[in-house]
Amino acid sequence: MRKVQRELHPELVIQKMKEFRKDEQAFFKKYGGGPSVGYDLLDEQGRKYPPAAIVQAALDWEDVKGGVKARDSAGRALRMHGFRVVKKGVRLKSSPKNKDVMLERLKNIERTEQRRNSKVRIGSRPLREFALRHKICCEVTGIDDDPLLRVSHIIPWSRDEKNRLNPENIILLSAHWDAAFDRGLVSFDDEGTAIYSSNLSECATSIMKSSEYTTLSLTSERMQFLAKHRKKFGYH
Repeated sequence: MRKVQRELHPELVIQKMKEFRKDEQAFFKKYGGGPSVGYDLLDEQGRKYPPAAIVQAALDWEDVKGGVKARDSAGRALRMHGFRVVKKGVRLKSSPKNKDVMLERLKNIERTEQRRNSKVRIGSRPLREFALRHKICCEVTGIDDDPLLRVSHIIPWSRDEKNRLNPENIILLSAHWDAAFDRGLVSFDDEGTAIYSSNLSECATSIMKSSEYTTLSLTSERMQFLAKHRKKFGYH
């Protein structure tokens, strides 16, 4: 796994994605592979690419067998470098291309949350950085209705002043996921997959599982924050 992540360069991935857009058939003929079956690699415009074939081309592998899932080495390597890999068939609403519009949406979401819970604002810089990296939607369910979204902190701002303004400490979640995450009823493993507390009712667990459509995009720093969250709430 670590070897794949070290060898995979984001610039090469983007280059192969551009090459794929120009001529899909020529791409498959040159590098091998074929259309994806279970998962798609998405760019910022929501265009879809076959994850295994893109990684295969970027790494100059002879073959990537078995396809790519979010937790497979190739899929996870893509996500660790900030690329988005989601299940096929997921209908994603288009998000604004103007990052200032996205930033203003985040600010409005946070202002609403501040009025509701008297939370201290985290400031414009981390929100701007977050807006540049992510779509403005719940990172688990895909919900993108602003009144239903919450700017969550993995490590509460009051407990870690150093990382209070760190965008890697932010997760954008829908309201019920935010509430569950804040109380430790749900967390995320090192692959970005949701894990549920035994304290969450069977009914709530079933409903939340049914609302999942993708896993979190992770960086090494985000993984460290999530490890602290799991430790705090007794996940093993």
